[in-house]
Amino acid sequence: MFAPYADDAEYGVHPVFEKYHYPHFAPTAIGLVVTLSDREYPWFYSMSPRIDKIAENIASLMQEIHSKYEKLNKVALLYTTDLFGILHHQYTRPLIEDAGFDIVIDESFDVGVPDLSPIIKRMKAAGVDCMIAQTMFNETILLTKQSIELDFNPKVFYTMVGTHFGFYPDLI
Repeated sequence: MFAPYADDAEYGVHPVFEKYHYPHFAPTAIGLVVTLSDREYPWFYSMSPRIDKIAENIASLMQEIHSKYEKLNKVALLYTTDLFGILHHQYTRPLIEDAGFDIVIDESFDVGVPDLSPIIKRMKAAGVDCMIAQTMFNETILLTKQSIELDFNPKVFYTMVGTHFGFYPDLI
């Protein structure tokens, strides 16, 4: 049985799967994978990468960029205030910090936020070189659209959910 989409929903249904011994195939439970990884849950089957490994890969990419382009040092970390964003931020921020980057903007925002232009303007004014946005689909689209509109074009523009969908370019 497949669970619903996204971490928050996965957390909500997981106890029911365990109680009734339903197999919990979790294709989007990135946060849940970390939480459950050290426990015994015989009915839980992760189909997602571990969030700590995703954070390590982001940090590794940023370290490689940093070693090749030392001028790229100012980083903005953006994340949604849902479980997805908070957990990603929790694992990623210390690794980016340890890599020697200057985190000049570290800001969260609610899922469904109607306007990200104030944050984008602050990033632009701060001279952000690299933006890491741990966002869900709608926020990724909004951030991309408004960044284009405000001519915010950092050397690294990293978002999470959305850019891998084939219709992403048509939405911006």
